[in-house]
Amino acid sequence: MRVWTSPYASTRVRVFINAITTRNTLGYYNNNITDNNVFLKMFHCPRVAYVAVVILVTQIILIGPHITPFLQNKRANKISAPVTQTKIGDVEARGSDGGSIPTAVTKAAISSTAGASSSSLALFPSTAPQTARRPPLTAVCISDTHGLYQEPGLIKVPEGDLLLFPGDVEVGTAAEGRAFSQWLEGLPVRGPRVLTWGNMDTATPGLKDPVPGATILVNTIQEVSGYRIFASPFTPRFAGAYQLDLDPDSSFEYWSRLLPPNADVDIILTHGPPFGVADKTGGQNRGDIGLLKAVQALQKAPLLWVCGHIHEQYGEHRLAHPRAPGGSILLVNSAVFYVQRPGHQQSAQPRAVALPEAHLLPRQLSE
Repeated sequence: MRVWTSPYASTRVRVFINAITTRNTLGYYNNNITDNNVFLKMFHCPRVAYVAVVILVTQIILIGPHITPFLQNKRANKISAPVTQTKIGDVEARGSDGGSIPTAVTKAAISSTAGASSSSLALFPSTAPQTARRPPLTAVCISDTHGLYQEPGLIKVPEGDLLLFPGDVEVGTAAEGRAFSQWLEGLPVRGPRVLTWGNMDTATPGLKDPVPGATILVNTIQEVSGYRIFASPFTPRFAGAYQLDLDPDSSFEYWSRLLPPNADVDIILTHGPPFGVADKTGGQNRGDIGLLKAVQALQKAPLLWVCGHIHEQYGEHRLAHPRAPGGSILLVNSAVFYVQRPGHQQSAQPRAVALPEAHLLPRQLSE
């Protein structure tokens, strides 16, 4: 920027400096300085040095008020810029078919990204429209279909405004993804279909558009239909894809980066359950202790938690939370895989939840 062309420059300052600098101020130094470099001579002349200081100070005074807001805006933009393509370390494991799947997290991977931002780790960005916060609506919860959606009339989905699907579609090819997308479109749900993956969705990392038309969230917080949803497919080491090979402390560290205590989240959507709630299979608790602690550490309790993974634990549960009204939040294990078994045809059907009240609605199933 040229100070002399600025409309804010003082005319008197320009006249003063021009008058001084037009004099031969370097003349009496020519005999003592053999170097003809005018730049070096200038610093041996007190008058010229004084003029240089005046020019510098004048520039600072004139452009300071204009450059400061610019720098502040740049800093604000840098802080608020969303991170939409961040990974936590080098995530690679072996799937159930022996193939390489970039969907496992180890303790070493977490340590290598100690300073990384993880509030928005969307591998599949959502384009859901923004609406008013927490409008009244009905959320339909279903997961672990494992291909059963292809059986006509087996899964009876209630009407609703928002579909929440925490994984295990078993999409292995683009054709299967399109078939599942068509099934989703035919459901009596008026609003978005929000999905995260499960451990059996081993082919999804390599598919460009696994389920056309669906809002697919992976390790991110995204507002959909006025509700802020955190979604993740990762579970403790079990089988298949999206596995966490972490000790309890590392697990808590991992989830705390995705869900820091000040996170504003209305709905938790994870494939796996937390430790000790809806997680028992074969006499063992298979839930994630780090995930449990991270959610219970949230300063604002979520309204609803929807998970799957452990098929025999389908149904509604309560999860203790110190800041939730009544001391607990509703947790729905939405797995429907048992719907094919005798004695479970009705009880293992999808659930409908009224929001923002977060209470289950009577099952009025559509044909």
